[in-house]
Amino acid sequence: MPQKIMGFVGLVMSGLCMVYGVMLFWMGALRLVMPSVFAKPGQDPITQIMLVGAGVILIAIGWFVGIDSRERFNANGPRH
Repeated sequence: MPQKIMGFVGLVMSGLCMVYGVMLFWMGALRLVMPSVFAKPGQDPITQIMLVGAGVILIAIGWFVGIDSRERFNANGPRH
C-alpha cells in the first residue's frame, strides 16, 4: 500500500513539474522568437535562453520521476 501512495504522489509531482517546465520553455521560446511582442524592452536574450534551459531541465526531471513513479504505482506489493 505505501508503494501505491508514493507512486501516486510521485505521479502528481511529476505532472506539476512537467507543466511548469513546459510553461517556462514556451515563455522563453516565444520571447526569443518574437521579442517585440513578448519581451520587455531592454531584456537580454540570455534571460530567455535560461528560461528555455530551465524548462527543458524541469521537463526531463518530471519525465524520469514519472517513469519511476508509474512503476511504483503499478507494482503489486505483498498481500495482507
